[in-house]
Amino acid sequence: MISYLGEQLHLQRAKTSDVQTGMANTKRTVESLQSHNDALEAEKKASKITASRQDKKILALGEHIKEQEVALLDLKKSNNHLQQKQWMADKKHKNECIEMCELLVSQKEE
Repeated sequence: MISYLGEQLHLQRAKTSDVQTGMANTKRTVESLQSHNDALEAEKKASKITASRQDKKILALGEHIKEQEVALLDLKKSNNHLQQKQWMADKKHKNECIEMCELLVSQKEE
């Protein structure tokens, strides 16, 4: 009977050792997974911060584009106005030249 109990004790100790080894392995696995999870959480937080910054940049660039479009329209209007003024000045100059030529011709005829 004592030998049977000794054998059972030995088996229980072996099972206990196996369970402890399994628990230690499980603990290491859990720690590894927790570490990996923490790294992923940190990466997720950093990605959210980056996305937020990018959203702000996009909004700022959108506003800048709108401002540039308004400035471009203003420049086009100014350019058209200046072209009209130049065309009128050229036309006036041409008419003055024609008048001067006509005057010169009429003076020569006299």
